[in-house]
Amino acid sequence: MNKKEYHFNRYIKLIFTLMDGKETYEFELDTSFIDIETKVSLSTNIEKDDHAIYSNKASITIYNLPIKIKNELLENTPVTITAGYLDLPETQGVIYNGIIENVSESSDGVTSRTQIQCSEANDEFQKLKYIISIKKTQVKASEVLKRISEHSKLEFEIQKLGIDLIYTRARTYNGTLKQIIQSIARDTNSHAFISRRKIFFLDNKEPVLDELICDIEKVKNITETDTGYSIDMIFDHRMEPNYNLSIKYEGNRFKKSLEGIYKIIRVEHDLSALNNSFTSKIELEDSLKSIQTKEKNENYPKEIKIEI
Repeated sequence: MNKKEYHFNRYIKLIFTLMDGKETYEFELDTSFIDIETKVSLSTNIEKDDHAIYSNKASITIYNLPIKIKNELLENTPVTITAGYLDLPETQGVIYNGIIENVSESSDGVTSRTQIQCSEANDEFQKLKYIISIKKTQVKASEVLKRISEHSKLEFEIQKLGIDLIYTRARTYNGTLKQIIQSIARDTNSHAFISRRKIFFLDNKEPVLDELICDIEKVKNITETDTGYSIDMIFDHRMEPNYNLSIKYEGNRFKKSLEGIYKIIRVEHDLSALNNSFTSKIELEDSLKSIQTKEKNENYPKEIKIEI
């Protein structure tokens, strides 16, 4: 498929999981009969000593949405965003799973806009308090995580812990699920993150899920950053943080060349059925540049005290 073909048959589909009494059902909207715009922001923590977990965000704008459907879109409603190009199944895929945080309305008198803000981590993750009491000895951290997952609406995907810590004495974790996951990640030297409503754990020494091959036909521009590189490209649903990207791109006097394998640390998809925006912006970490930037920041004084 050449670059020109990517300008046609753009496709966005939204799937909402709604309630009908005690039963759930899926309701779909797509750009074949309604205008949709969406921006998806995905990121991961690149500081191995800082175990903060970020919740990926999405904003959705739907034009002239019928009131009956609008009234069904309540807070905490699950939503899935799929995008790609019609008649090309290999270009289509899920780019976001989350829940609705809030819905707002605006209108210019002719066109109504329903704006939906989404998050991957809901109140259960950020507000509901957990008390995890480990009273038995010789319990492994992986077993503790398994027990926590049995009480959470979020799925757990434990790929590999840095250390499957064995608790030799009683221990209590007290806080929100987010705080507890961050604490266990720190205790086990692991990299924890949320993606598509799943909590992943990876070894801090190898904090990537897999390797992707960059489609260089989609690359529009490459620029250097303090910690690596930024790539502007035609939309690619495969792009996601915590993957390695293998790229061999030959530039020219106007465009930078880039070859190597780099970790994806941030992705922004900007998609619209109304204008020319159907793009992905990818930020890559160059581990050497990242270390140099960190050392430079650490050497910069945080405080200057002068007594006269």
